[in-house]
Amino acid sequence: MAIFRETRPGEFLFETSEQLVPEVLEAVRPQLQEAEQQGFETSRVMLMLDEVVSNVYRHGYRNQEGQPIGVRVRIEEDVVQIAVRDQAPTFDSATHAETRALPDPRLGKPGGMGLIILRKLCENFMHQTPADGGNALYMSVRLNRKTEQGVQKARH
Repeated sequence: MAIFRETRPGEFLFETSEQLVPEVLEAVRPQLQEAEQQGFETSRVMLMLDEVVSNVYRHGYRNQEGQPIGVRVRIEEDVVQIAVRDQAPTFDSATHAETRALPDPRLGKPGGMGLIILRKLCENFMHQTPADGGNALYMSVRLNRKTEQGVQKARH
């Protein structure tokens, strides 16, 4: 199993498994509670984490269990900063999401749109290759406020 050379402040460390996504979501949920209490909608953050973490497990590690993944979530006013890192083979998901064409839905092929949709949800979406290899994905998303009628779109 690969390991991270260093830990990062506020980062949750996980090992890949079939229970990875629920474990990650359960770990970050308390961090989002304060934003929810202030009237912000946080479901997009959970959706984004679900997509990224499951992609790392399925595609980066090819469903290999016991591999490291680090997740950090920070909230600054109405913006959530998300960092996800792994030791999987380097794959620039940010460039892939910006340059890949959407698959034709009429072809009926499953998958293939997750990163593109993820990129559309983000204010910033950046990939880096850490010195010790693998991938580091940094995303930021502006939270929308809940209203009695639903969700109010964030102002930019």
